[in-house]
Amino acid sequence: MKPFYSSYINSPLGAMIAVSSDIGICFLGFLDKVSLPDLYMRYEQISGLAIKKEANIYLESLANELDRYFHNELRTFETPIDLKGTEFQKSVWKVLMQVEYGATQSYKALAEDDLLNTSSRAVANANSKNPVSILIPCHRIIGSDGSLTGYSGGLDRKKKLLQMELKNTPQLYSLF
Repeated sequence: MKPFYSSYINSPLGAMIAVSSDIGICFLGFLDKVSLPDLYMRYEQISGLAIKKEANIYLESLANELDRYFHNELRTFETPIDLKGTEFQKSVWKVLMQVEYGATQSYKALAEDDLLNTSSRAVANANSKNPVSILIPCHRIIGSDGSLTGYSGGLDRKKKLLQMELKNTPQLYSLF
């Protein structure tokens, strides 16, 4: 078995922690919203090895891309992702990645997507399990009434991410 790697990444919205396999990014979350012992235990159980607390090529690429994203120089991430989840969760996350920079979509609209065709509650549940914040843009998913709803990084961060993206996408109207 191969180990996972982890590193901290600074962002304007707070410190983040990322975990990578030798295939791509498995986890990205805000440090103040993550239980490090639980996070390390999860990936150590998957691999049977302790997480290496050092960056690999994917974590270095991610740090660079996040820096460019927060400096409004990047809209689409290219660092590979190695998702760990159920097949249904992965299908929801795949559809989430199609929501463009600066745009929003409701849980209901996602649920009605031809690839999913399920309930908005099931989509919301899978969305809440998104292990790769920002790269899989769950912050772009809002309530049917346009309201901000759950985000594992906190609604204040969700609002700031959306405001940043909307500010850099002048052809779209602002929600705020």
